[in-house]
Formats: sequence, C-alpha cells, structure tokens
Amino acid sequence: MTIIVDHDLRVVNGATLYMPPWEPGNDKWGTLATPDVYAIGTTQLYPTGTIYRKGMRTFVYTLTDATYYGISSGVAILAGYLMESAATINQGADLIISGALDASTMVVNLEGAKDANCYAGGFVGISGDSITHATVGGCQSFQIISNTAAVSGGSYYSTLTLDGTLARVLSTDDDYVIAEHPYAKCRVATSGPYGMTIGVVICTSAASSYLWLQTGGPCNMLHSEATFEGNAANQTPIFAFFGASNRATGGASGSMGLYAGELQRIGYSYASSKADGAIGTSGTIDAISMACFLTILN
Repeated sequence: MTIIVDHDLRVVNGATLYMPPWEPGNDKWGTLATPDVYAIGTTQLYPTGTIYRKGMRTFVYTLTDATYYGISSGVAILAGYLMESAATINQGADLIISGALDASTMVVNLEGAKDANCYAGGFVGISGDSITHATVGGCQSFQIISNTAAVSGGSYYSTLTLDGTLARVLSTDDDYVIAEHPYAKCRVATSGPYGMTIGVVICTSAASSYLWLQTGGPCNMLHSEATFEGNAANQTPIFAFFGASNRATGGASGSMGLYAGELQRIGYSYASSKADGAIGTSGTIDAISMACFLTILN
C-alpha cells in the first residue's frame, strides 16, 4: 500500500522535519514529532533518510550496522567519529532485460538472489552501448520506489519501480548502476575507505540501532589527527578518510601517507582560538577536536 505523507513544514524552535519520499522498505511514515537527535535505540522512530534541520545544523536518521558500528567489530565509538554508508554498488553490463518508452518500471538481472525492496529508496543509473550526445534518454538516473525479489530458477530478474518514466526503449545491450539508499544503514570503515562519509556520530554508537548523524553545520567534536597539517589558516578544508578526519595539507603528503586530493571534503574549520587581532589562528585545540562546519548534506 502506498503511503503518501502530505504535510506542511512547521518550524518549531528553529527546527523543521522533512519526511522522505515513500518507499515500501521503510516504516514510521507520518511521524512528525520533534526528535531528540542525541537519542539512540533499537526501536525505529522515523523512516530512515528523514532529514531534520535545527538552526544551522542538519541531521539525517539512519540505522547502524549489526557488526561494523565501531572502530572494530563489536567495539563502540564515541561522538565525533565518522560513519560511511553501508550501501553497496552493483554494476550490470548488458544486464537490463526490458523497459518500455514512458514506462515507470524496468526489469534487470541482478545476478544473484535479492530480497524484495532491498533497493527501495535507492538509486539506479542507466546507460547504453551506442549512446551519443544526441541520444534522447541515452543515460538516465532515477530513485527506486520499490523492487521485486530476484529469485533463482534460471534467472535473477527483478522489476524496479522508478520515480520517473523512461525516455526511450531499453534493450539487453544497456547497462545499469544500482545502489541502496545511502542512509538506509551506516557503518564505520574498519579496513579501508570503502565509501563516502555520510555523517558524524553525535552519541555513543551501538549495534543495530537507530540514530541521527549530523551532516551539516557547526560540529565541535570531530576527531582529528593531531599533527596539524594545514594549521596556518582559518577556513581550512576538512577531509575524511578511514573513519577519522584529516586537515587539508595544501598539496603535501599528509598523515597516513595520503594526499588531500584523495580525500572526501566534508567541511571547513570555522572557529579560531584568537580572533581579536588582525590575524586569527586555529591554535592547538586540534589536539582535542576541531570546530568544523560540515557540508556533507545541508
């Protein structure tokens, strides 16, 4: 059953809640109560992907992984650490089965058993082998409303219901790129940079728990390297890698042997330890945490 939540935006003490578009793989539609962004629990209170804007800050509701919710398997992390999306990417070359002109559904071969609505709320991109700049609808990108289960028995075909219509007839020569909703579930990188940082934990993590990640605005607890790369100027870009944050290095190799260009920019330093003179300085407070203006999602 489709549930369309039609609600006016209300501002309560400078805060507004945004319900995500409906998809059947979620729950708690129409819950518009003002949340406690610092609360965490195993009971779902809002649809994952709900956005809450409170003053200058933005938060997104998500679910932690059952195992990789901390620095290592089963070890909790504190506020200030970074989470990545648990969404995985699946690319299928010549694995689109069918799709009609102006249709809002398409059939794909997922090459493996998949549950119904595992991609609900996620996204799919479509490309063809003989696409030119003049090809109408040559490449398209949609959000997925729902998907049928991909079952065995000779094929793993799944029908995707899209939030738009196809601009051309699809063929078996076409390719797809598909991934779950980035905020359906989150985890901490434990052995490498497998995904983008999607938010900062603002409470102690726990397995299989629902919580709010901060994605935008001032965040004064962001664990950093204490080697002060790029320490000379305010408004220094803040980059993320491997569950921790690193200051920009101005092109020089930074800590962990990385270059700033290899990292995801998640925000900027916004505060100074000395602002009463002509030149401010970020000081030595980075040894505890940096004051970061997050720009992951605003």
